[in-house]
Amino acid sequence: MIKAAQFDAADQPVKIMSGTVRQLNANIAPGGTWREIGWDVDLLTDVPALATLAPHPDLVEPS
Repeated sequence: MIKAAQFDAADQPVKIMSGTVRQLNANIAPGGTWREIGWDVDLLTDVPALATLAPHPDLVEPS
């Protein structure tokens, strides 16, 4: 189980969700991307910038 933030095409965080990789991949918006975040992050305003977060190897990346 991981906690991740979903970023839109403009690199803005739009959703925080926890779940399995399969659940997160099933809930990705078109053009969006997931990045794993710490369990202490609860608000979208506290999500680190997309550029500072490494991609998770099993989460879907936009094509």
